[in-house]
Amino acid sequence: MKRMVAAFVLGGMAATSLAADTLGPMTPMTGLHNAEFADFRSAVVDEKFRIFVASPAFVEPGRTYPVIYVLDANGAFGMVMETARLLAFTGEIPAAFVVGVGYAVDHGFAGTMSKRYRDLSPNRGGELEELTRQSAAGAEPVTPGGGPAFLKFLREELMPAIEAAYPVDPNDATIGGASLGGLFVAWTLLTEPESFQRYVVISPAIWWNQEEVWQWEEATAARRRDIDATVFVTAGGLEVVDLLKSQVADWLDQPPPGMAAPDVQAIHDAYGKYGWPRMASITPEFVAKLKSRNYPSLKIDVHNLPDETHMSVGPGAWSRGLRYVFGHWEP
Repeated sequence: MKRMVAAFVLGGMAATSLAADTLGPMTPMTGLHNAEFADFRSAVVDEKFRIFVASPAFVEPGRTYPVIYVLDANGAFGMVMETARLLAFTGEIPAAFVVGVGYAVDHGFAGTMSKRYRDLSPNRGGELEELTRQSAAGAEPVTPGGGPAFLKFLREELMPAIEAAYPVDPNDATIGGASLGGLFVAWTLLTEPESFQRYVVISPAIWWNQEEVWQWEEATAARRRDIDATVFVTAGGLEVVDLLKSQVADWLDQPPPGMAAPDVQAIHDAYGKYGWPRMASITPEFVAKLKSRNYPSLKIDVHNLPDETHMSVGPGAWSRGLRYVFGHWEP
């Protein structure tokens, strides 16, 4: 502990040598204050992850801080780290370390798509999930269903490394993610809720495998009397089935880049067969179901954001989510 305290004077800049012992050599991020990254090899997943770490603006020696784990960090890390810092300045959340979990790719967000489809999905799903994988993850072959291994990587490899390198409180960890990331966060809450203390679930793809989420929820209720967590759930108010149907109809006439008309038709037909994915309507149902279980230690609420779509919901969702789980804001 003495070594750790000495390493943290201002921000996280003095932490690099200590982080190198566990994460590997840290590289400062140009233009982002007190932020650095390292590529971290997971033996569990057999993948090289890019781990981003942002320190609070000021770090007091001898003090530990909450830690916020951000999924899909290649795209979301900068947004969340600055949101967390601004909210901390005004006392709306405590100062916290933000840890982004991304991938060691340097050719744009598209390079992460197949990997995230592998790691953030709890099982292989069915025909519909395979069709959406092909459209979202490209032609790169991946096997969905890596969620259990990814959670093991977080719990057994990454989190201990972060706790050894930075002055974070191991009993005050938040995880958040959107879309497939939201699916993973919701699944973790229902299967191993003790993994984190706070959960931010954004536009979760819990339509997965014909809404298998209800089976997970039933299994949780059958084996648990309590869930000790604080959970915020949200989606965009415009994430409705009618809008999705309209978008897919437009794609039939003019497929989006990278997709052919037969691919769009196959997805359209699969939606008709297995059910159109629900977002804005399923999030309040999910929260209401968990509330109905009357878990004594579970604090959970939902607030869908008006006028936001699946692609625009992120900034407001993280802002409200962090303020909620840290007790500064209620829907």
